[in-house]
Amino acid sequence: MRAGRVVIACVAAAAADEACGGRTRTGLILMAQHFRGSTAMMGALMSSPQLATTCGARKWQCEEGRIEGADGRHINRVPPDAQLAAMAPHLDLRRRVLLLAKLGGSFLMERDVALALRLANASAPLPGAYGAAGVDAIAPVALMVYWPPCLRHNLSSHFARDANRSAAAADDADFAFLEGLARSRRRLAAAGVPSVVASFGDVLWRPRAVAAALEARVPCLGAVDFAFEPRLGVDVFPENEWKAGRSVAAFAAGLDPAACCSYDAALAACAPDYWTSHAPRGRIPKDRAFAALRLLRKFAADDEGKAAA
Repeated sequence: MRAGRVVIACVAAAAADEACGGRTRTGLILMAQHFRGSTAMMGALMSSPQLATTCGARKWQCEEGRIEGADGRHINRVPPDAQLAAMAPHLDLRRRVLLLAKLGGSFLMERDVALALRLANASAPLPGAYGAAGVDAIAPVALMVYWPPCLRHNLSSHFARDANRSAAAADDADFAFLEGLARSRRRLAAAGVPSVVASFGDVLWRPRAVAAALEARVPCLGAVDFAFEPRLGVDVFPENEWKAGRSVAAFAAGLDPAACCSYDAALAACAPDYWTSHAPRGRIPKDRAFAALRLLRKFAADDEGKAAA
């Protein structure tokens, strides 16, 4: 009986190797709001030896959008194939998972959705550098990270700065992002593009659940270690000016979710007392803000359920 189990295990391992081999890569598209944990999330993803990033381009915070295309424009504003062509020299195409985007706020969300939909069209050939490296297809997966309002209110210095300028505009920008993220998830799902939705609260206080969802939904990524710290000269470079001085786990260790942030980690939601004193102040009403948050929480719970199945 034991020999039979060993044979089955070997067959399963061979199948996994085959799935992560060949001429297809996974294209991971991280969609997160500016100054809302995208660098921290990227640092944890770097714990996977299968992940390739564009940090080698030596751009600030490894942001791929700062890379210049053939026409000299930053690739934030060029079509998907031009984005892919400009990133190719900076990606280790021998690795199985290519991190193709780090941010997804405002107009970047449309850019990222367009990139995912283009990659989902497997009949369209990739730019030449990929084929020359033995890559014929990139299967897209979106990783969508959102912040419940009580976290951004208590943990984000950039939100505090923006709110000091205009509390209404800061609230509207954040709630518009949440609504856009929910729409993007639906658009990608309709096109058959898989995604993982995660609250930054779960990233901080339920990292095992997020890691399990990533391992289940992102082919070839493997285990993600939220205690990992990127290594200077290996994962990041001086020119990147990497701002995350410690790991996600180290940051979370000093925070009690209820005490610091009026956040209920078990429910992945802001506590009722937060909303008593922090009703939305902009043009987006409370019911719309709540609807977007409920939808994103549902998506995140569904992704965790699929990981556990």
